[in-house]
Amino acid sequence: MAKATHTDYQRLQYFFSDSRWDIQALKRKRLEIIQKQRTTASTKDGLLAIDDTGCPKPFARKTEGAKWQYCGPLKREEVCNVGVAAVFVSPSKHFPIDIVPYLSANEFPRGKNDSRFKDKIQIASELFDAYSKTVDFSGTVFDSWYATTRFLTHIHKAGQVFYSEIKSNRNIFMFVVILGKWNKDDDNSYHVLITNKLNSSAKMVIANYLLRWGIEHCFKELKDAFYFDHYQVRHINKIDRYWNLCLTAWTLTYWIKQNAYLAKILETKPTTFNEIKLAVNSILEFASTTALSMNDKLADGYFKIKSKRRKKKCAA
Repeated sequence: MAKATHTDYQRLQYFFSDSRWDIQALKRKRLEIIQKQRTTASTKDGLLAIDDTGCPKPFARKTEGAKWQYCGPLKREEVCNVGVAAVFVSPSKHFPIDIVPYLSANEFPRGKNDSRFKDKIQIASELFDAYSKTVDFSGTVFDSWYATTRFLTHIHKAGQVFYSEIKSNRNIFMFVVILGKWNKDDDNSYHVLITNKLNSSAKMVIANYLLRWGIEHCFKELKDAFYFDHYQVRHINKIDRYWNLCLTAWTLTYWIKQNAYLAKILETKPTTFNEIKLAVNSILEFASTTALSMNDKLADGYFKIKSKRRKKKCAA
């Protein structure tokens, strides 16, 4: 990241690790920016998706929270850091709301009896409680692991609609059986989906559960385009700061994408988060290089900036 932004590595590391800024204030401001604009804000046709993700750290020895545990991206156990996330998902958009690092019980002196210890279910429940009144959504969606825990009961007792998958039909909620695999990598030949919205049609249950893939897309975009799992800090509070800066960078890209601002400036039309990120970086480089005002051909390497006004303004 330091190389990409032409920044001194040590100064950037200090900014991530030790400089004084309020992580909670950053979270509030980021969501405020998202919710202020219609093109980016949450809507009633969307759902709150809850899931966790792992950042593999196979060679970590002293990184706080990096323990031998189940790692979702690898579908097996590995030394990794785990974060529990809340993401807004809908047919037209998805964006990360929050992510909280998970620390296993053996990180605390009294283990599970330590007052500071929170398991994944408690973190997920607190995320739901924190955002159920501030973010618009019509229900909550989560995978089969969360459905077999007290998290499902927590959502139901709160009077909220949920959609999930479960490995058996022992629950008294409405269920839908789907024959076949989700994709070629799916290990199951059938799926059982459940909901507590008893007047739902089978089509609605399936459509709402499939929105859960929005959280997987978020995880992939954060890791592929914003290096969410490439941190080089050891303490959990510093990892948390790094993760939230990644969410901020993702949000900036999301805001630009949803409002199609690059369409007025570039000849090309970047569509993926990585393409948009590279385009924004190109514009920043273009803006900081006055030599381009004397050689228009150099602009061809910067996502073909077509706006003459933009070129003139940058060169001024």
